[in-house]
Amino acid sequence: MKMGHKKRKLLLLIPALSVIAITSTYPLIYAFWLGSHKWLISQSPKMQEFVGLENFIRAMTDSNFFMVAKTSFLYTFISVSLSVVIGLAIAIVLQRPGMLSTLTKTLLIFPFAISPALKGYTFRYLLHPESGVLDRFFNFLFPFTENLIWLGDTGWALYWLAMTEVWGWAPLVASCSSGLWDRSAVPVRSGKARWHEQHPAVLLCHASHAAPGRHDDHPA
Repeated sequence: MKMGHKKRKLLLLIPALSVIAITSTYPLIYAFWLGSHKWLISQSPKMQEFVGLENFIRAMTDSNFFMVAKTSFLYTFISVSLSVVIGLAIAIVLQRPGMLSTLTKTLLIFPFAISPALKGYTFRYLLHPESGVLDRFFNFLFPFTENLIWLGDTGWALYWLAMTEVWGWAPLVASCSSGLWDRSAVPVRSGKARWHEQHPAVLLCHASHAAPGRHDDHPA
């Protein structure tokens, strides 16, 4: 009986795993295959001779490789960490039931739907040194930034580039976390759950370990 249940669960994973294989795994393998060939598009529309790891070795020994890798790591770290932290914070605020909270959760999906190019242009205008709203806001709060051109400095430009992703992903994290709260089986006491029971990260762990269709009984 248990083996049959496990097999059913594995079968249910096949559609999701198939999508991942088609959209992620195959392009990754094909990109590695392309990288193992010599291919000058200006000379031929088709791949040329097989060179093995030569292209990858040349990239690793390039002086710009580690600079690009460092920039990519910082961009990923800032965008992912802030998206999770800000998203969970928004989810905690939106835990109280009500029409306003429900409407807000619905509207949170819109920043995620905006294209990356439009996000970039939006922040470009918001941070414009002459007419940017965010630029004037920070200049008002922190007068020492008055002469700072946000996108003219390498460090700040990377930070604000990551923030364009945070602007889209943090609301989505909040919306998903709030949904976990609404459907979770976390015990409540006198209509209110304790803080550690309300935390969306705890709810995620609770939901992943709870058996489908079952709720454990807890004393009042």
